[in-house]
Amino acid sequence: MSMLIIVGGLLASGKSTFAKRLSEELGIPYYDKDTMNEVIGKQIALYSIEDRKRLSVASFEALMHIAERELASGNTLILESNFKKGEEQRVIEAAEKFDAEVLTYIFTCDMKVSYERFMAREVSLERHPIHKFHGLNDFAAFSSATASLAEFDIGGERKEIDTTDFSKTDYVEIIKELKRRAEMQKERL
Repeated sequence: MSMLIIVGGLLASGKSTFAKRLSEELGIPYYDKDTMNEVIGKQIALYSIEDRKRLSVASFEALMHIAERELASGNTLILESNFKKGEEQRVIEAAEKFDAEVLTYIFTCDMKVSYERFMAREVSLERHPIHKFHGLNDFAAFSSATASLAEFDIGGERKEIDTTDFSKTDYVEIIKELKRRAEMQKERL
């Protein structure tokens, strides 16, 4: 039986860093919507926030297509995104269609901390330009648009990880726990 590991939650909460590390430690693939946005976005012109929203929808659908192909092959994988309301059903359907066990990690933190990290990331030269076209330039807009990201729930096991202070997040223990779980799953097969 394959496993679908979801990594979601607030912006700038450490989702991508965790998903990459988890992928490396467990030797399983991970796919993220940010990369989909970058690959698709550099091929099309974006002139408005509405264009950016359509790109987000297209990227989510591409992400889900890849997930379904992996699950159809019996593979375990990690999906990382700032999953939005309304996307739950699509993920549930994929997991159910391929009888995948679901484990969700939701990354949360203090909203002001999330906003400060987000704004610092926005001025970084390392940040891909496609992500800077969002309209979330003040705290009120940011918190209104992103608060529901921590509510994503598709059933199955769900673990919340508070990253308000990164130094207090025990990634090693979280990964060890998942490694034990993966080993138990292999033994059942």
